[in-house]
Amino acid sequence: MNVFYTYKKHDPNFNFELNKIIAPAVLLVAIGFFMGIFLDPDKFYRLTHGGNVTRLGGFIINPNELGMLFVIGISCFLPLLFHLGRLRISVALSMLLLTYLLILTGSRSSMIGLLLVLIVYAILYGSKISKLAIIVGTIALVPIAGWSFFVKQGQVTELFTLTGRIPFWQDLLTYNFPKEPWLGFGYMRIDYVDKFDSLNAYAGAMTHNTFYKCC
Repeated sequence: MNVFYTYKKHDPNFNFELNKIIAPAVLLVAIGFFMGIFLDPDKFYRLTHGGNVTRLGGFIINPNELGMLFVIGISCFLPLLFHLGRLRISVALSMLLLTYLLILTGSRSSMIGLLLVLIVYAILYGSKISKLAIIVGTIALVPIAGWSFFVKQGQVTELFTLTGRIPFWQDLLTYNFPKEPWLGFGYMRIDYVDKFDSLNAYAGAMTHNTFYKCC
């Protein structure tokens, strides 16, 4: 993790803090999606589960990939959260915004990744006050994430279907595989259209489709 935060040249006195570049860059992307929620929700949200669940990212970017991007942003803000033992309000607000948008993506894998990052950082880095703040924040985030991703969206049963992936694979094998059993639909695609109407409303072109293409 420290390698990710700080890049050192041959001169040991020279430090290039990569996180200070990535953090504001991700924040700018987040602000763009936050504005899109109000300006064009039909484009920035993706409807899944028969229209009962909305996921931030729409078909602009896969919600899971957007969630991971927000996790990277939060991770890069972590070493900037405290300065000289004092909480930096602007950094805290930025992290709260990224966390809020992460919840809107509905990406459970990203949320689990965030929790792991927070736990590892609290154990290995920071002062006692920063560790305490991060641990408290992590504990508070667990019930919020559980309610948002499973209870509120009625997805508790999806825990037993690999979070909805098994029904999606069943749809692929039942409907799309027979259409193009030999050559597939092209590089990293599962359909000729940009939207495949399965349980999770996956995009027709996404990196996850490599598995299907290989099959």
